[in-house]
Formats: sequence, C-alpha cells, structure tokens
Amino acid sequence: ESVILLPPHGIQLETYRGFPNMRPFFASKRFISSTSLQDIVINEGLKGWNVLYYLVAIKRNNPQGSVLEVAYEV
Repeated sequence: ESVILLPPHGIQLETYRGFPNMRPFFASKRFISSTSLQDIVINEGLKGWNVLYYLVAIKRNNPQGSVLEVAYEV
C-alpha cells in the first residue's frame, strides 16, 4: 500500500492485494485532487482491546459535509 504525493495536483492512494512474489490479484488506485483535499490525519480506532492506527484523507464533498478516504484499511 502506498500514498503518492503529487504536490500541485493532489494525492493518489494505492492498494495491492495478493502474494508478495507474484503479480497482485487486486489493485486499487484512488486519486484525490488538491482542490477537494481538506486534510490528512493519522487516526486511531478500537477493535476489541486493540488500538489500530490508520491514515485518513479528509475530502471535501458537496455542501453536505466531508468524506473520509481511508488509505490503509485494517
């Protein structure tokens, strides 16, 4: 999984699933333009008794509010 920063344009979130030595079974690429990017935060969540940290890009949506784009889903 990776986050690629393109300073004048925005960020791209990439996720690859599969075996390490083989071609990935699944690849997902999401681009968030700098005009719709509000903020990037490291957040924490609870799963049972464990604390999980994850990277979130906060994207401006319509006037209704914001959307959270999770970079690394757990």
